[in-house]
Amino acid sequence: MADFVHELDIVARTEIVRDLISHHGDKWWTTNAIINGREGGTCEFRFPSAGFYAVVRVITNKPDLIEWRCVDSTLSPASLEASGGTDAREWVDTTIRFVLTALGPASARVRLEHLGLGASAEFYSTQNNVWAFYLESLKGLAETGQGSPFQGGAPGRGE
Repeated sequence: MADFVHELDIVARTEIVRDLISHHGDKWWTTNAIINGREGGTCEFRFPSAGFYAVVRVITNKPDLIEWRCVDSTLSPASLEASGGTDAREWVDTTIRFVLTALGPASARVRLEHLGLGASAEFYSTQNNVWAFYLESLKGLAETGQGSPFQGGAPGRGE
């Protein structure tokens, strides 16, 4: 298994960034999200027209670390091919970790680590960094109030 890492600096307090990651994935990742950001909670992120979904359990939600364990996920054949993956369920049992570091009173660094990922880790690193797109959406939301989430419709619609 491979790991994927991406870092991004955001001009916002770490508490704001943490809250957006933990509780507002519908404003930066996909509009089709059901979120319980408390430790032990479950979040569902769906991208119906892209043929992808992920269900994660919140393992850690602390001021400097948010950690999710993917408990269910699948990619449609088209999405699997587009991501460079070889296993439609490769996200299952992976860990998605957001490490937050204050760079000053109003600036934070987000280090995303997607641990245990399969072939997609290499693809994200060299060809299509979809995580970078959504972290830029998070940055926009934190800095301007406007994210660019996938328009996945209302929660609970489709897979």
